[in-house]
Amino acid sequence: MDENKIMKYEFFEPKHYSTLTVFIPLLCFLTVIEFFLIKNSFSDYKAIAIGLIWGFYLCFVYRTFFWTIFGREQIQITENNLIISKSGSFFVRPSTYNFREIRNIRIENRKFNFLDFFVSRTSLTSLKSWGCIVFDYKNKTINFGGNIDNTKAEKVIERIKTKVMT
Repeated sequence: MDENKIMKYEFFEPKHYSTLTVFIPLLCFLTVIEFFLIKNSFSDYKAIAIGLIWGFYLCFVYRTFFWTIFGREQIQITENNLIISKSGSFFVRPSTYNFREIRNIRIENRKFNFLDFFVSRTSLTSLKSWGCIVFDYKNKTINFGGNIDNTKAEKVIERIKTKVMT
């Protein structure tokens, strides 16, 4: 594939410092529990299983914590696909979206709401984006764009729309 036909953009995830007030004490608490489980796991097989499951969960909470601090998204617009890659954390892989399946691309000013973060079941383990570029893809709503302004978002949408129309 010709490198000139690939367009790349990078968006930084907006920092929500209110989430850090939840993450830091929570991570300290969860890490202490993990150390306690590891310490007691040498004598009990149930504690080993619980420690492994808890450690796996703790990895995903740390992943989201690093995403909150260092997160950014890169998008690539190729000939047939939109590729969204997240970096700044671990256990991430790019998501590829075929232009033929993308519907209703638009700008929405999705604002971060601390209560949505605090009471969501998946907010501690998922790499949520609060971007302003939104589209529908196979019965899901995908958003990206971080803290991009509307002018740049319109340019990105126009590039994607030209690919969707062809």
